[in-house]
Order: sequence, then C-alpha cells, then structure tokens
Amino acid sequence: MSVILGAYGGGVIASYVILLALDGVSLQDPTLSVYPFYFALGIMFFTFPGAIMVAGIFNLLVHEGYDRVTTYALTGGAGTLAGGMVLGLISSNWNVMAVGAFYGACTSIVWMAVNSVVGRTTHSKAVSK
Repeated sequence: MSVILGAYGGGVIASYVILLALDGVSLQDPTLSVYPFYFALGIMFFTFPGAIMVAGIFNLLVHEGYDRVTTYALTGGAGTLAGGMVLGLISSNWNVMAVGAFYGACTSIVWMAVNSVVGRTTHSKAVSK
C-alpha cells in the first residue's frame, strides 16, 4: 500500500510543483486544478516501478544493518537518481533528466513519509536482530 501511495502521491506533488513553477495562475482555473491528479495516474507508469525499487533498496539497506538516517538518505538519493536515469534513457536532454529526478525525489520522499508511519516497526525489528 505504501508503494501505491508513494507512486501516486509523489506524482501529484511533483505535478503541482511543476505546474506552479510554469504558471502559478493556472491552478485558479477549475479545469487545470485537477490536472495533476489525472497526470499522476498516467505517470504512474514510471513512478510505480520507481516506488517498488525505492522500497526494495530500503529493505535491502535495513537488512544490511544501516541505521535509520543512512537508510532514508540513501533511499532518497537512489530514487532521485533512478528518476533521472529513466527519463535520461528516453531523452538525452538535461532538462528532461532533471524533471525525472524531481519526480523520483518526490516519489521517494512520499514513500519514505508513508513508510515511516505505516512501517514504523519494520526498521526497529530488523536492526535489533
């Protein structure tokens, strides 16, 4: 469940921020104000596999015995790098790669926020073993 929330929530937040950065007035239009919600559903083609990868990296780092701060930092960095690399494979333009990295960062941050609430006992149980 945290993977789906991370993928969709990261897409919504990144879409809203990009829409605000491009034109802050467009969110006042009732048609464009719901655009990020629909766009996030379509972009889940990229963000859902990224959220699965972020969860996998997090679980790998937890079971290797890294502390909580290091685990979240490396997980966030891996999500950002993966988002940039995915769109970097599609286009060699640096601006497109930056958008992908931003979506990857938002997806991993939302996933980590959801996981810190939902999976709170997962990290402490794995580290105590």
